[in-house]
Amino acid sequence: MASRLIKHISQWLPTLMCLSSGGAAGLTATIAARQAEAEVKLLERDAHPAGITAMNQGNVCAAGSAVQREASVEDNAERFYEDIIAKTRGTADPVMARLVAEASGATMNWLIGDLGIPYAVELGWGGFFGHSADRMHALPSKTGLKMSEQLQAAAARAGVDVVCGAHVQILYALFAMSNKRNQINST
Repeated sequence: MASRLIKHISQWLPTLMCLSSGGAAGLTATIAARQAEAEVKLLERDAHPAGITAMNQGNVCAAGSAVQREASVEDNAERFYEDIIAKTRGTADPVMARLVAEASGATMNWLIGDLGIPYAVELGWGGFFGHSADRMHALPSKTGLKMSEQLQAAAARAGVDVVCGAHVQILYALFAMSNKRNQINST
């Protein structure tokens, strides 16, 4: 499913993409872009890519993943969406909450299947943190540092060009679809 999504979005990707941040979000975005055959540079401020990911447990919530099904966990995107809305007492952006809920299972399957990151569903988390099902996925090490290392290895295998020590001050973005040129100032 994730590979079909990557192929679908590849028609909208530019020839060259620069992303700033070597945390989990930046690394996964650059890997997906490379899989869609975009030329990618990841610009990381620090000496090594890691971001906030290295300071947490590296857990990811996902609904409808293959490892959930293998563990006989009944869950789906609609249930995850409802949990997000309930936990945030309706303050979450419903479009973003639905997007996260609907993409989570396929994204987890991509992390495990395509990237080889050994996530497993953590049984016993249903009922905690507003989750009505066991959807917490964790690495055996239970560390974000290990997640970061695994993503860095996957990025290297995908041919992502990582530039460390890059202090991005201004980022220019060209949008081919709208022919607009935008400047984004970082803070």
